Amino acid sequence: MSKSSDIFGISSFQVGAAGDGVMGTSLTEYNDIAEGTAQLSIPKNETIKIFSETNRKTPYRVIDGGATEGPKIDLEILGVDITAWTEFLGGTYADGKWSFPNESVSIYRSVKLVTKETDDLGSKLEICMPYALITGGIEGAITFNNLATIKLSIEAMIPYSEALVEGEALYIELV
Repeated sequence: MSKSSDIFGISSFQVGAAGDGVMGTSLTEYNDIAEGTAQLSIPKNETIKIFSETNRKTPYRVIDGGATEGPKIDLEILGVDITAWTEFLGGTYADGKWSFPNESVSIYRSVKLVTKETDDLGSKLEICMPYALITGGIEGAITFNNLATIKLSIEAMIPYSEALVEGEALYIELV
């Protein structure tokens, strides 16, 4: 039984400008993920069950109805320098001051999440979203025994190159 494909922990979380229909090459690491907050969701397809009037226990036919959600990662990060808040929250940063955006902002980036080693050979998985919508906010109690986090939802989208070549929305690579 192979353990190299186990999705286990996070060793690296990277974000940067998307490439031309492919994964971006200049990514910045943000590795202080709040413990227990990272969730990966690759939804299964829904089914549509068709019953006959005479048999209501067993479907006459089951049809693949597709998925109603796409691949998504939710997580919370700690320790993001104020100079980088625009990467996740939009707005502007200048001279030591971050300003909240006055209008809704859509932030599209390449995102790579690398798991911890899953076997004795040092195998890891890279979960890659070449073109993803990032929505984020700051959330948490401001007290002596807690830290507010930057809470992110990262939704994979189909990337297109300038030549309108369709890329992969999400891929997971064994490294």
